[in-house]
Amino acid sequence: MCHQTCFSHGVVKFDVGTGKQFKTKSPTLSYTRTQLFQKKFPDRCFDVGIAEQHAVTFAAGLAKEGIEPFCTIYSSFLQRGYDQVVHHVDLQKLPVRFAMDIGPTHCGAFDTTYMAYLPNMVVMDPSDETKLINMVATAAAIEDRHSCFRFLRGNGIGVPLPPNNKGVPIEVCS
Repeated sequence: MCHQTCFSHGVVKFDVGTGKQFKTKSPTLSYTRTQLFQKKFPDRCFDVGIAEQHAVTFAAGLAKEGIEPFCTIYSSFLQRGYDQVVHHVDLQKLPVRFAMDIGPTHCGAFDTTYMAYLPNMVVMDPSDETKLINMVATAAAIEDRHSCFRFLRGNGIGVPLPPNNKGVPIEVCS
């Protein structure tokens, strides 16, 4: 299964299983494969266009109102919204979950480095499909700060997936 589909299944399964309110936004819904979430929850999925700064600020506003957003952005384009990550998300310790899509032509070489500089950020980088699904569940479970993880474009290595594609949160050390 491709990583984008694993991400989409992970978000849908966690939302359905917990009843939490998640809103997924993406400048490019089709490229990050969030159409599965959009089809299941059409009123909770927003495409903000190619406007990364607005996507981050919009996610911060949702989090400020108690909604738990996943903000999906191409990793290389998140640099455009980094000021908003610092000022609107990090300084307020808002629980925004950044899902950063990387690929051969849009590979954000510095994404995990500049996100790790933020004192309240949990940074994750899965090595396979199962770990990605577990990191989606982990990001969803973190309620007191923000987190980010990246996922590859294209097919995974073919590891067995968790039952019903539902991840298990991993322990996060402070």
